[in-house]
Amino acid sequence: MATVSNRITRIMDVVENRLEWILFNTRWVLAAFYLVLVVALVCLAWKFVAEFIAEFLAEFRGKSNRQLTSVVLNLIDTTLLANLLLIVIFNGYENFVSKIGVSLGNEDRPRWMGNVDFAELKLKLLGTMVAISAINLLDAFLRMADSDAEIDSTKLGWMIGIHTGFVLTGVLFALSERIGAGHVDKYAKRRNRPLLLVQDGTRLVEEIARAEVTESELQAAIRLAGYDRVEDVRYALLEADGKIHVHNPTKS
Repeated sequence: MATVSNRITRIMDVVENRLEWILFNTRWVLAAFYLVLVVALVCLAWKFVAEFIAEFLAEFRGKSNRQLTSVVLNLIDTTLLANLLLIVIFNGYENFVSKIGVSLGNEDRPRWMGNVDFAELKLKLLGTMVAISAINLLDAFLRMADSDAEIDSTKLGWMIGIHTGFVLTGVLFALSERIGAGHVDKYAKRRNRPLLLVQDGTRLVEEIARAEVTESELQAAIRLAGYDRVEDVRYALLEADGKIHVHNPTKS
């Protein structure tokens, strides 16, 4: 009877390991999304160059200062969108798929790579949307000032309303993140010393609960350090500034 039970247990372990392997590797499905965004970035660059040649260089002499400013604002608008795409591609891939190994130790690696978590990514998205909305709004004012056409007050009102909505959304989200960050690190500040969250690959559940650190925050810190599992970490500390630092990993 014990032999049958042991065999069933081994079979269940094998099934569990295979299932977890499949689930863990499904993260590579996201790579297709980031590859499509790379294609979109290339197309955006092509459109940027074409617009610069057709709208700016070709008609440079015949345009007024306001018209040139409007063209430059459109170029800035496209540049902001391209920057946002690059941030989403790099940080999305590193946060949810895998570390970009070829960039490690490279002197050209951007400083923000690996330092932008999902919450900061959403803040950058909202910030870019606000900037793009402001540029479009300013462009609309310039076009109206440079034209004798009747002002479409309804359209202008909608543009102002949408821009205000973006600004309020960004402010509220930033406030909520600030409140959440202060809520997480208040225990570490009260202790005025680092708090041990992981030791020898084992979560210290009571300390994690007392510090009010979520599992997603702990996992994000471990991924940023270049490791996929808590078991790969010797120990992780919640510093007094609220940041989680991973030290002395067991794997080289």
